Formats: sequence, structure tokens, C-alpha cells
Amino acid sequence: MGAYIYYRTADVKEADRAMALLMEIEENKLLLDKGWGVGVNSQEDIDWAKKEFPHMVDSMIRDQGRGEYKVSGWDAEEELGISFEAFLERLTVIFEKLNEDVEMKYLYGSCAFGGSYFSQSQIERITQEGELFSNK
Repeated sequence: MGAYIYYRTADVKEADRAMALLMEIEENKLLLDKGWGVGVNSQEDIDWAKKEFPHMVDSMIRDQGRGEYKVSGWDAEEELGISFEAFLERLTVIFEKLNEDVEMKYLYGSCAFGGSYFSQSQIERITQEGELFSNK
């Protein structure tokens, strides 16, 4: 269990572009280096599943363009050398930058948006004042 943000590209055809962009966002690079990076399921994941875990291919295709990020359970200070608040702000900036180039949707019921993690201001920045919320 934990507090997650669930998100997806509005158009599954944008999955590869979204992942490529996430790999280039400076704020995400440190997280990627530590194994905490933000990502979406892309064609690369489907290709990997075909080679390594063929039984997973159907679910990888179904989840193409989707992502989930576990916000809880990290010790940002120990692992990244930043406060948890700075970690949440870094995630906010990553999602803001992603939103600039790819139309994204964020699940309204994501537990990380419940008020115990992101501030209301950060939620509004991530979801463009709620415009990017989705119920699926």
C-alpha cells in the first residue's frame, strides 16, 4: 500500500513521446539515477516484456501510456539529500513540464492528492487547476 499518483497520456499514441520527455527533464534525472524516476509504460516496456516475460505482454499493451508513482515510503533526505517537501516540489515540477508537451490525465482519486502529501497549490499546478483530472 501507499500513496500513489495515477496518471496517463490522454492519447496512448503519445506514450513513447511522454517517456522520452521524462528521460530529458532535469528534475527527473536525479530520480532516475536513484531508481525513483517518473515514467509511463511505453513501447520499450512492451518490447522488453516480449523478450523477458511474454505472459505480461497483454497487460503491458493495455497499460501503455499509463504510469503510477508511489509518493510515500521514500526517505528523500537519506536517498536524495533533500527534504521530503523538496522531493514533492521536484515531482510537481516534473509533472508540470510533462504537461507542457503531452496532454496528460491524473486520476482524481489518487491517494497522493488527498492532502497528506502534496499541498493544494502543488495539486493545482500538477492538474492545471483540476482541468487534467480524470475519473479513469
